Parts: sequence; structure tokens; C-alpha cells
Amino acid sequence: MDNRTLWKGFSGDGRPLLLFTGIILVLAGLFVIVQSITGHFLPQDVAYLGLDAQQLSAFNNGTITNFMFHDRVSFGGSIIAVGLLYAWACRIPAEE
Repeated sequence: MDNRTLWKGFSGDGRPLLLFTGIILVLAGLFVIVQSITGHFLPQDVAYLGLDAQQLSAFNNGTITNFMFHDRVSFGGSIIAVGLLYAWACRIPAEE
């Protein structure tokens, strides 16, 4: 008879949860990159700045907006890299 709890059966040795975390991180990074490519800000950005992307780009020839989008793309790439590292750690565990 199997005496494992539901949580132990689902998580096993932790690799499925680590893989799930890696997938979520990759998807979050892709979301950030796609949002930057489309030229939209997060709702929190608009609420804080009081301006949307088009209004902010009117200042200083759009330099601030371009920097913000560049920053988001590099942040998204970093999140994707960490997610891939998590997925790799599931495939090739440290004990082997």
C-alpha cells in the first residue's frame, strides 16, 4: 500500500515543482518582452506616472520611453534565463 500523502505524490522529489516554476518564469519573461515590443506600459506604470507610453514619449524625443522598454526587455530576458536554468536543474539534478 502506498502511504504517500497527496502532496508527496504530486511533488515527488521536488523536480516537478521546480520545472513548473521554471515554466512560469519563462512565460513571465515572454510576457514582459511582448508587452515591451507592443509599446504598452503596465497599469501600475500608468497609475504612477500619470501618463501612458504615447504621452511620455512626447518628452525628450522618446528617450525615456525607449529606455523603459529596453530595460523591460533585458529584465524579461533575465527572467527567461533563470527559468531555463530551473528547467535544466530538473533535467540534470546535482546528485548525478
